[in-house]
Amino acid sequence: MASVPGNVLSYRDEGLVVGQEVSYRIKATAADGTASAYSAPVTGKANTYRTVRIMPLGDSNTFGGGGVEDPETKVSYRRNLGAAIQEAGFSFDFVGTLNSGSSLMVDVDHAGFPGARVGDIASLLQTGGYDDTNSYTKPVNEAGFTAGPYLSDARNNPDIILLHIGTNDASDAENVMQNLNTLLDEVDEYERANNKEVTVVVAKIIQMVCFEDGDPDTNDTWNCLKPNDAQGVLNYNVKLESLVNNRIAEGDNLELVDMQDGAGIAYWWSNVRYDGILGEMDDYRHAAQTGYDKMATVWYNALAPMLASAVVPLPVELVQFRAAAAGQGVRLDWRTASEDENDRFEVERMQEGQSYTRVGTVAGAGNSNRRLDYTFLDGGAPAGLLYYRLKQLDHDGSYTYSKVVAVRKAGAMEPTAMLYPSLTDGRENIRLSANGFAQATPLAITLLDAFGKQVHQQRVNAGAQGEINAIVQFPEPLPEGLYIVKLTSPARTQTFRLLVR
Repeated sequence: MASVPGNVLSYRDEGLVVGQEVSYRIKATAADGTASAYSAPVTGKANTYRTVRIMPLGDSNTFGGGGVEDPETKVSYRRNLGAAIQEAGFSFDFVGTLNSGSSLMVDVDHAGFPGARVGDIASLLQTGGYDDTNSYTKPVNEAGFTAGPYLSDARNNPDIILLHIGTNDASDAENVMQNLNTLLDEVDEYERANNKEVTVVVAKIIQMVCFEDGDPDTNDTWNCLKPNDAQGVLNYNVKLESLVNNRIAEGDNLELVDMQDGAGIAYWWSNVRYDGILGEMDDYRHAAQTGYDKMATVWYNALAPMLASAVVPLPVELVQFRAAAAGQGVRLDWRTASEDENDRFEVERMQEGQSYTRVGTVAGAGNSNRRLDYTFLDGGAPAGLLYYRLKQLDHDGSYTYSKVVAVRKAGAMEPTAMLYPSLTDGRENIRLSANGFAQATPLAITLLDAFGKQVHQQRVNAGAQGEINAIVQFPEPLPEGLYIVKLTSPARTQTFRLLVR
């Protein structure tokens, strides 16, 4: 397997998979080629990682930006953070009762409540909700409220909380720090009630746009829409850092990260270059995606040591999990190397653009030290791209999730589409018909000119049979030329040519 110099007293085998058990033996070889007998074999096992439940908690900067429209595209820092954790090989699960970003990422759960203030989140943790007086955000936020204390809800139970909160009330100097203390006290209360330790990674929040570009022709009022709020954020972060450090000194399990300066966000408009650098703010209080991606790096650097230390024996060693289309359904096969107090497996399925739902249960073996094979047939699987995961539950109710596997199940019809007429005078409406999608799949119809500039866009949802029959109405007659019509779903894009004469 390997040879090392005689003065080397250790060797690291880096070619193993998570949880793999291997036996080793060694022998000594002299310079003249004579060798000792082999040593007695020793056995070791690679680290096995329990799934760590991570809750992104905060406001719209956790949800994914300003507004609540098009939630399937709002990923905030969560997309790149999840990708980094997954690439590093750690087992994790984002948790929370809201979700957004389904067209761009798989694990879409979070607790980013648009418009929320520090006091709102403190109330949420204590009672499961708060009084959202904003009619714009209220329907979205109330859908994520819980019947009791928020963290104790079965969908949550976090091990780590990523807290970025304060953007909406940083200037409320009289109450905001008291509310932040109350929020962190509620986490402590959850720890006591559930007899578990939770790490809260508290962020100094991102700044608001407030700058002068030195251009006499620029209206600098526009570059600093709310100077008092912008200064309030800076003041808030100073007080937040002091509060967090004081609580750490008292033994609270907190960690401070610096999003204000440490993320390196360019705090001006994302369509403006200043000193040759393109800005990374979509509006005066929300980052553009490039800014959120920089936040992901800060979060990951804080999380990596915590995830690496979460090495604990798993009650079930799952060594294989596969999915494949089978007849009218999907067949799932998995294998365990050992089981300890394993009560059952719950099979969960997610259809593109939707959330995970339980589709079946398979009894576990309880205790076993031998290889066991399991099979489950999801006879009700719909057509389209499907994601599956296993929820393994112990007799005491604790559970872990497996990795996610994906499979595409063909339906009676694969998605097909037709645009007509494809030759028009630019005044008449055109019709786009398509089928083969999952029910209620969100779709976008986009018209681009020959230079790739968007001329028109409208959104539709697939019907009960996975079909659409949309009339594309242009706001004004189209000039002559070649146009591209795109039909986009979360899984694919179809392109058509439209010629105007």
